[in-house]
Amino acid sequence: MRRPAERKRFFMRKWFTRSREGYTLVEVLTGLFIMSMVLVLLVTSLQFGGEVTGKITGKMIRGQESRRACLFLQKQLSKSREIFVKDGRVYLQDMENPEYYNFYTIEASGTVYRNKVDKVKLEPIRAGGKSQLIHNAVRFELKLEEKNAVRLIIEFIKEEPAVDVRLYYPNEVLLR
Repeated sequence: MRRPAERKRFFMRKWFTRSREGYTLVEVLTGLFIMSMVLVLLVTSLQFGGEVTGKITGKMIRGQESRRACLFLQKQLSKSREIFVKDGRVYLQDMENPEYYNFYTIEASGTVYRNKVDKVKLEPIRAGGKSQLIHNAVRFELKLEEKNAVRLIIEFIKEEPAVDVRLYYPNEVLLR
């Protein structure tokens, strides 16, 4: 008969050695632990990568919006035959219909709107008179700076670079 110490050693040796029927309990638990750690690391890295991608995409969209708005206003300014300034507000001739003029406003939500008005009365038109130009802006200004220069300023909510451009108009600006 074996002594208790030998019995214990025999039992432990049997527990840690691979049997012909399969894996030992220690091997199974170790494998499960390693797999769960790898899974946790994978999920957290994917989550972090998604957050970074979302931030980068948001910055790119805002940057593209500011460039698009700047180019759009520059094109509208160059196509306008007449520009009116009334009460400090700049009215640019609409590119689609020369019987309308556009002025731009920013609302508390940070959305910049293009508003169409009638050429004669400078009153808003009803159908299709308002459209969105930019989102998430803190400041938007389109103002007459000199006799033939219009200044455009766009600032966004976060640490995005602001747009501050002076656009020149070849003709004389009419004051009403």
